[in-house]
Amino acid sequence: MFGFGQRRGRREGQRPLRVAQICGATDGAAWMVEIAAGLRARGFEVVCVIGSPHGETARHLAERGIPFVAMTQQLVGPSSRFAARLGGLPLIGAARWGFDLVALLRTAGRMARILRRERIDIAHTHVISSILIGRIAGLMARVPLRVSMVPGPYHLESDYLRRADLATQWMDHRLIAGSQRTDDLYAQHGIPAERRRVVSYGADRDGFDPADADPARIRQELGLSPDALLVGQVAYFYPVDDGPFAPPDVRGRGVKGHEDFVDAARIVLDQRPDARFLLVGDGWGPAGEQHRDGIRRRCRELGIEDEVIFMGRRRDIRDVLAALDVSVQCSLSENYGGTLESLLMRAPTIATRVGGMPEAVRHEQTGLLVQPRDPAGLAAAMLRLIEDRPLARRLGAAGRELMLERFTFQTTVAGVESVYRELAAERGLSRPPLAHPPA
Repeated sequence: MFGFGQRRGRREGQRPLRVAQICGATDGAAWMVEIAAGLRARGFEVVCVIGSPHGETARHLAERGIPFVAMTQQLVGPSSRFAARLGGLPLIGAARWGFDLVALLRTAGRMARILRRERIDIAHTHVISSILIGRIAGLMARVPLRVSMVPGPYHLESDYLRRADLATQWMDHRLIAGSQRTDDLYAQHGIPAERRRVVSYGADRDGFDPADADPARIRQELGLSPDALLVGQVAYFYPVDDGPFAPPDVRGRGVKGHEDFVDAARIVLDQRPDARFLLVGDGWGPAGEQHRDGIRRRCRELGIEDEVIFMGRRRDIRDVLAALDVSVQCSLSENYGGTLESLLMRAPTIATRVGGMPEAVRHEQTGLLVQPRDPAGLAAAMLRLIEDRPLARRLGAAGRELMLERFTFQTTVAGVESVYRELAAERGLSRPPLAHPPA
């Protein structure tokens, strides 16, 4: 097939294909950084388009020497939010969608200019806001290969965001689902199999090695004895969303299930008053900090403020996970959450039956699964792993084996390159490194 990619390739000789990894997350986008680094190691030229020059994402990219361009990637602007506050007036309330569309097109236009300037051959978007903006920008800039990689089912569980996604998915050449659950949802909504691929997100097998951890240091820092019972959750406190963009099951609650965690802690303490509970992570922006403050108040109301320790953001998550007797991910909507890192550290893990987590935490094989929004069931699972240490150790060991086999950054990058190769062959784009056999 003689397409735009072929003409561009002849003009620019045989320089390596240039990939734009597009993600507006200021923090918490470690997966995108690792994919970018992995692709660069495989011979691609890589540039990242991120939401801010400040924050964790920019810092990680700078540490890895990966170039990036920063631009705001918000779907709505101030005028849209103002219109939404006047939603009681039908005509003005409806006008918010017009403001949203204008804001989206303007932002996409700015991104398209970046893609043209950077001579991008492959536009690879992450997270729904960047996906919607990047799709339009990639089409405007006539980027030869366009893919979106969906990190979880959250937006597919939201009526408004799902409609926006399905209405624009044709602009991409492939939809990459980050878990089988997400791919199943796309199939249910009519996206044909030939347009979909599954590439599971992975974790850093070298950065999460139990042999390199120092769990005793964490316990010493907290003033706890070596045999103290520790149950923990590593997760950001995301803002509570009551609006139309939130899935119905999440509205009015924290998506990471922190409310359920502390309610379960109260139940566990009735039987094991020696247990202590760690909440690791800070708030995602000012609204996230408000949510964290709300969880603190809930602990005081439950009378467990001395038993629940808020550790804030940590850069030694490996040591924290190694110190836990039980690691919990009790989200209401999720891809894999923190289960991958937890399992890599052989931490006995409990997760809710949502999103992709059952693919990693296999019930009674690599961990225990419970229903979301069920503190009693969560508490029962915590107590089971606390009391049955041989079971906890067996599940932890099996979890690490599964992670090393299927859920590492290396397998993710290989899967992404495979999608690129498939698309390049379909669209007649033969350039290094895709012009050579896969590594």
